[in-house]
Amino acid sequence: MQDPAKNLSELEKCPQCDYILLERTTYCPVCGTQLTQPLWKKLGAWVLLILIVYALIKCHVRILDGFD
Repeated sequence: MQDPAKNLSELEKCPQCDYILLERTTYCPVCGTQLTQPLWKKLGAWVLLILIVYALIKCHVRILDGFD
């Protein structure tokens, strides 16, 4: 049998009003605070990360070619 206190600690809380959410939602049912980031912000973060990694690799290859 599972410990009920452990189950409560695993549940998500609203950062604004500390309401314990019983299921995963995008908005708090009590105060209406948005709990997840919009999809375009997540996609923008991934695109930015890919561009930074690409620039670092390209810069590294350019430096290695310059030492020949």
